[in-house]
Amino acid sequence: MKRYSQTNLVELASLLKERTSQSLNEIDSSLTDQTAGGALARGRLFSLYGLHEEAIDCFSDALSLDRDLDDALIRLAITQLKAGYVEAALKNAMVLAARNPNFEFRAQTTDEVVSAMTILGDALAASERLEDAIEAYKIAIKINPQGNYTPARLAQVYLATGNQDEAVELAPQFANNLRFADLHHVLSLGRESKALLPKFNSSFIRSQILSTVVGRPFSVRGSIRLAELVQDNNWCVDIQDILLDNDT
Repeated sequence: MKRYSQTNLVELASLLKERTSQSLNEIDSSLTDQTAGGALARGRLFSLYGLHEEAIDCFSDALSLDRDLDDALIRLAITQLKAGYVEAALKNAMVLAARNPNFEFRAQTTDEVVSAMTILGDALAASERLEDAIEAYKIAIKINPQGNYTPARLAQVYLATGNQDEAVELAPQFANNLRFADLHHVLSLGRESKALLPKFNSSFIRSQILSTVVGRPFSVRGSIRLAELVQDNNWCVDIQDILLDNDT
């Protein structure tokens, strides 16, 4: 059975073309600069083509030149998730969420906009810390109530933790996000009968996070790998401090 209609595919292709062109225009002028901005631009280009290791190197270079460059830090955490470096992604997501929880990131090839708290939620969910992920996603939705990515992630985690009613209520918030078309369809059926709703486990949520992180839906090949924290930073805040500080 086809996942998308022909109209959906045309709309998606047009959006990808538009956003890819915008992204390439944004990075073109600084692509060869030996600066933090240049390293960031190169990382963005590598990310567009799914070259995760090269992108990680570039974002790390950018942070070595400007450790306060939040755009590089959030992209680093996202790319680490795509590459399967869950532990490193969580550490970097925690650093950013602690210092700038309202920082927002727009995906390079879609219209998805997420905050640092969303990426923290993704990293927590990928680490199978689902209760903490729920709290992070709730805060992220307060930061960006119009977003159509975070509510879907929260719905997935709700299903994994047995909160079916809460998951169903979130469905209208991501109805226009094709990434989660299947999930939206299932939750729509769940309005008629809860028996039709799936029960996800934490391992399934982890696989979903790693294979469809915000932006292009890259697949992860091979086993999950762990990496050291890329930033030279021995400080790491407790996750509960981040969640409590931002739960306002």
